Amino acid sequence: CGGRAVGRPMGSPTNSLSPRSSQPFMEGLSLGASLPSNLAKRRSHTSEIKLHGEVLGRLEAQQKALLELVMGSATADAGPKEVETGLDYTDSWPNVEISIGINEVLRVDVQDLTFDADFVIYLDWLDPQLRRGEHYTWNAEHGKFELMRTLRSCKDDLRFFNPRISVANSKQEAEETDHLPLVFEEVFQDGRDVPWLTKKFHFVGTLACRGVDAKYFPFDIEAAQIRILSVDMEGVTSLGQDRHVCLVEPVLRKQWRHKRSKDTAWVRPFQDDEGMSHLWSTADVNDHNGLGIGEMRVIAFGGMSQLDGLEYTMHIVFRRQWYPRYMFEMMILNMQIIASASSLFVPYTDDMLANRMSITLTVMLTLVSSASGRPPAIEALPYSTLHDIYGKFALSVVALVALQSWVSFMSCWGLDRKEGINDFFDKDLWMVVNDERPVWDEWVCEYGTCGTTNMDCLALYITFAIMVVAFIFVLVRAQVHRITTLLWIKHEVDSSDHSPGKYSRLVLCSRGVYGFQLLPRFDITSAAAHVALLPGVSLFLKMWSLLRKCRQCCCCCCRPSDASQFHPIDAEELLKNVDIHHDQARKQLPQISNFNVKLSRYEHFRVLDVGSGEMGFYSYWTDEVSGAVCSSGTDSKLKYNKNQTFVDHFLHSPDGVEELAEQIIQRFGLRTMNSPLGKSASATEVEFSTLNGLQDLAGHDAFALPESPLRAAATVQVAATDPPTLPGAVGPVEGRSSS
Repeated sequence: CGGRAVGRPMGSPTNSLSPRSSQPFMEGLSLGASLPSNLAKRRSHTSEIKLHGEVLGRLEAQQKALLELVMGSATADAGPKEVETGLDYTDSWPNVEISIGINEVLRVDVQDLTFDADFVIYLDWLDPQLRRGEHYTWNAEHGKFELMRTLRSCKDDLRFFNPRISVANSKQEAEETDHLPLVFEEVFQDGRDVPWLTKKFHFVGTLACRGVDAKYFPFDIEAAQIRILSVDMEGVTSLGQDRHVCLVEPVLRKQWRHKRSKDTAWVRPFQDDEGMSHLWSTADVNDHNGLGIGEMRVIAFGGMSQLDGLEYTMHIVFRRQWYPRYMFEMMILNMQIIASASSLFVPYTDDMLANRMSITLTVMLTLVSSASGRPPAIEALPYSTLHDIYGKFALSVVALVALQSWVSFMSCWGLDRKEGINDFFDKDLWMVVNDERPVWDEWVCEYGTCGTTNMDCLALYITFAIMVVAFIFVLVRAQVHRITTLLWIKHEVDSSDHSPGKYSRLVLCSRGVYGFQLLPRFDITSAAAHVALLPGVSLFLKMWSLLRKCRQCCCCCCRPSDASQFHPIDAEELLKNVDIHHDQARKQLPQISNFNVKLSRYEHFRVLDVGSGEMGFYSYWTDEVSGAVCSSGTDSKLKYNKNQTFVDHFLHSPDGVEELAEQIIQRFGLRTMNSPLGKSASATEVEFSTLNGLQDLAGHDAFALPESPLRAAATVQVAATDPPTLPGAVGPVEGRSSS
């Protein structure tokens, strides 16, 4: 060691070994040399090793403390310094593409409004600011691109773009698999290779689905959402605004999947010209029950970025499998109605009412017990479902059958009947009758075609009709609900599409083949076939559209009345002549923008507003004193005659030209010279003196008949020799005014 501690200046007495520390070492050596015996030699050797070890231990402790002090000061000096990357994301940064790969959906709970899912979120973006060799390089040993150490250690969003996301409706936090972006590959763009960076998030847990509604159970369709929000970057822009990350549709990963079409790790669409934006794991789809989650089954999924770009929503559509469990439950309810109707065949005796009521009461108690116990899927729902309503309906029908038994007994047999007195067997009625006359007509108590009295036969037919109509109504209503719900979800997914194409953003599960298929944007039949309850759904849709057309054609309330026609002139005739008027105006008169009209700062600006039922005369000018803009004429307007337009009121009327000139002069406060409107050498000549002149002017763009009869604008130019008598006018008006 040279007698000095590490890091101390040489020659300093405080840094060298003191004589006190070296004295035992020398004394040990001399003591060992003076002892003649072997024991003394061994003791001398042991003492030498011990003293030498103490010196080395003391030196190592001093060296370690000195190194910690030096490294600590270096770390403290480098802490507040920012890592210089040569990049700046203060005002501009890339858009992030969202692509979701769903591994599995484990559970859907309509009672807790939650579902369990396992999915992966891929963030992809192109960063043209990064340069190869400066910010990233190719690692030949690992066969991939790697970021430089300066970027890997940078934690400032202004110096390195590292986006983050959050799942808004999750019960747990998403696990960020890649804390730093990875350079996936290079993409040729704008004449050079641009790095494609990617980041991966893995989520396994429970998510909330607030939009679930099981009112149509067991025919319901539920849509669960995965709401992905972008986390704002730290800091603000140079203008002091928040730095939001925009989430967009995946383009890079979709193109990349087309290149690796041989890879079967994910389900691919059957169409070759288009690709799915998101993926579903083949391990889940290839299984026959892979897309089934309990009673639910996945029928479609798709996602779309919202208009503001701050949220990306993924929709997963589930369909409840009502066959065979719930179909047989509804059939059992119908069979119980039929069992209660069998009580109508009990013959007329004194205990007929008791026998009928015993059968009906047994069926009713069975219905009550089955209706009180709801299926486990909806056991805790606070509202009634279609399943509950149908059970209550069956109970009501059984109660009506019991009421019919009482009415039949009282009408044809009676409680005050004296048995054995004046009773005889009527062969025509096939029953024992009494001389007492029935309450109603004798026909209701006669033997009917169904095997009992006509009254009971009529009640039996009505019961069966109600049961069949109600069952068909439930199926049709459920079918309409399924179709409209799926189309509504499809519309919600496609409504935010900035660049709509041939196919919808919602992909459907293939029928009969494992996988998914793309859905044409306007193909309603294919969407309805995936939620079919009854065979022939396409025929059902055609009948539906036919009934809507018949309703518009045949229903009196839907046909437009004559009073709703706001324009007396045929609109079709106007559309035919509008092109002719437009061509004539271009040939005869210059365009409005080519009029050589120049207004001074304080000159009046007059607007003649021609509408379908009224005309406005507005004047605008600037006050020379205050500089404020003043106006007049907005309070009152000229009303046309009833059921007349501008053309009828002024062109077709004999004195329409004079009236128009008078209104312009009076309302604008003008004075005339040689004609009703006045002329001057500097003004553009507009002839109003004859009807033909006004009709020629109507061929110009300014007076052309409008394509929309609701509003038209007319332009006239008039000359004034004296100042107009308008409020607020300070000086005389020179030149001409135009609108």
